[in-house]
Formats: sequence, structure tokens, C-alpha cells
Amino acid sequence: MISYSGLLQKLNEKGLTKTALAKELGISSRTMAKIGRGEQIANHVLEKTAVFFGCSTRKSSAF
Repeated sequence: MISYSGLLQKLNEKGLTKTALAKELGISSRTMAKIGRGEQIANHVLEKTAVFFGCSTRKSSAF
């Protein structure tokens, strides 16, 4: 499972809903549902989101 807690925190800070973010970025409600379930989403969506919030994507791996 992937944690999108940082993304959800940014949404709260900006006072945005997941629906509003999906519209702003032009991504589907299906993609937002994946985020809610902690499933992997496409890299281009992560990049769009990072640009929107003015941050960078960061990958971590468990060993």
C-alpha cells in the first residue's frame, strides 16, 4: 500500500477537495479513488500534482 498522506495534508492546507483537485489537474475520479485506496497511480499524475503544489515527488523503497 502506498501512503498519500502528504498529498491529503496539502489538500487540507489549501482547503481543496479531492474532486476539486481532480478537476484542476484534469485527472479522473478513478485516479482519485486509487489515491483514496492507497493504490499506485501513474507517474505523470504524481508529477502534475507536485507541480500544482510546488513540491517534488519522492520515492522510497522498503528493504
